[in-house]
Amino acid sequence: MAKRSSTSSSRAALPWGPIGAVLLLGAFEAGLRVVRPEGHVMYSSGLQASRLLPLELAENGSADVVVLGSSRALQGVSVPHLRGRLEAAGAELRVANYALTGARAEEVNLVAHTMLRHRPRPALVLYSVEPRGLLPRVRGSSGVRAGLRLRDWVRLRRRGGAPNGDYFGAAVRNSLTDRLWLFRYAHVFEATRDRAAGHRWSYFVKRMTVLTRRDTAPMLGGPSIWHDESPLHSANLSRKRASSYLKRVTEGEPYRLAELQLAHMHDTVGALRAAGVDVVLYEQPPSRGLRAALPKDVLPAFQEQMRALAAEHDVRYVDADELDLGLISKDWREHSHLNLRGATKATNALADLVVLPWVEAR
Repeated sequence: MAKRSSTSSSRAALPWGPIGAVLLLGAFEAGLRVVRPEGHVMYSSGLQASRLLPLELAENGSADVVVLGSSRALQGVSVPHLRGRLEAAGAELRVANYALTGARAEEVNLVAHTMLRHRPRPALVLYSVEPRGLLPRVRGSSGVRAGLRLRDWVRLRRRGGAPNGDYFGAAVRNSLTDRLWLFRYAHVFEATRDRAAGHRWSYFVKRMTVLTRRDTAPMLGGPSIWHDESPLHSANLSRKRASSYLKRVTEGEPYRLAELQLAHMHDTVGALRAAGVDVVLYEQPPSRGLRAALPKDVLPAFQEQMRALAAEHDVRYVDADELDLGLISKDWREHSHLNLRGATKATNALADLVVLPWVEAR
């Protein structure tokens, strides 16, 4: 009988496959750090903003004056214009818009807690509130996953929330973006993979180039990508068009305000106030078509909830009537979002009613 080799019996073969994979990933990580040493990724108006905002806050801390809310706040406040009003009044304060497209109260809550983890903290938060922010997640999907970190997952668990396994996986991946460029730029590779084979390399190069632009970033004090010099305006602000929009938002379910989302809003305002941050809730009025399409009891119920919330946390609530924007059809890009003309009106109103008086009282 042939003798077994003493070498093969005493030594197990090295797992070269996994070792090679780790070395290859390490090479990619090193290459990305050479090409993008600061790890900057361009702001965009979708979920990408949720992924990037924690990175921006970790690097520079919060601005002094911050806007929170959904895309209506993102497009309804002109950060450069507000900063100009402050500079004209002799106040040199950093201004930023941390509103997120599609955000509801739970996403705003995550942004607020992320801000409070870093220094400096904001001095004034303008929280744009609207009934849509209190709508439930009908199918269970949530933009929270895009920016959730492990510490946020733990906080939600302790609060009695129900973040499932998907939340935990997202929290792990997002926490890795704070350390590894491979995870930070993963969306670029994923998007490139979905392109036609002949266009993948050119698309990848284009995306990596575009992703370095930071001039159209409200989170950095720049203008929204929708705030061009000749803003489009809607020719159709009808109730029928708005009803179609609401059906998509609620996924065909009845329009109702969720207690869970309201609890998130209470937690947001309470956490900011406990940290010494001044908070003002403000309500941007809906377009005439959207107002007509909403169930008649929604706006009164929502405003009552906001007044109760403001009273409980000792903050100011500016409703749509007090804001008194005097909006006309030319101020709307479509039935839900303002264009630059409308955003300038809203920004001036917030400056006159809230921000400049706050500066004088400091």
